[in-house]
Amino acid sequence: MRVTTLARDVVAWIDALGVERAHLVGHDWGAAIAYAAATLAPHRIDRVVTLAVPHLAGLGRGLRRHPGQLWRSRYMVGMLGGRLNDARLAADDLAGLETLWRRWSPGWTPPPDVLAAMKDALRPPDVLHAATDLYRSMIRPGCGASWRLLRGVVRAPTLALTGAQDGCIDTRLFDHMDPACFPAGLEVARLDGVGHFLHLEDPDRVNARVLAWLTPPG
Repeated sequence: MRVTTLARDVVAWIDALGVERAHLVGHDWGAAIAYAAATLAPHRIDRVVTLAVPHLAGLGRGLRRHPGQLWRSRYMVGMLGGRLNDARLAADDLAGLETLWRRWSPGWTPPPDVLAAMKDALRPPDVLHAATDLYRSMIRPGCGASWRLLRGVVRAPTLALTGAQDGCIDTRLFDHMDPACFPAGLEVARLDGVGHFLHLEDPDRVNARVLAWLTPPG
């Protein structure tokens, strides 16, 4: 599965809903796909909200300023290990994924029902492998089109939300997002007291920000 395919899927879902235009809201890989879909089909997207992952156009500059992100991103190297890495993550009832969740949202204890839902979604055969394959798709031959979409121009007004305590993506990388890639406007909002899973840690606050962005005055 490639980013290009998933971006086209988003547009196909808009078609299936029978509407001409839609808002996009996405977290983590969903944020990346939201940027890509808005770049691919700007005439179909009204407004965009992304959570926890910045646009990639400024990533190189951000990494030079904050090289500690390379250590935070070490899990991505593991994702390239295919079935061997999947087995490691799945061992002991997906304990590896639970460890990542706790590292990425320090100070937050995921409720048992939230962890159970995550594990139930990824436990069926080949689901975890399909999820981690997104990382491997970014280094396969022909991946250039996906990288171009992820670094492209987003012509919809965009709100990028980041948790100040994010242990996965250094929140300071959001300060390096290139405004030139957002001609319709970009707002970065950093929320204190939450980490990578900000929408789960403080849903009321996050939902309020999202709804305010999607329903501007007038």
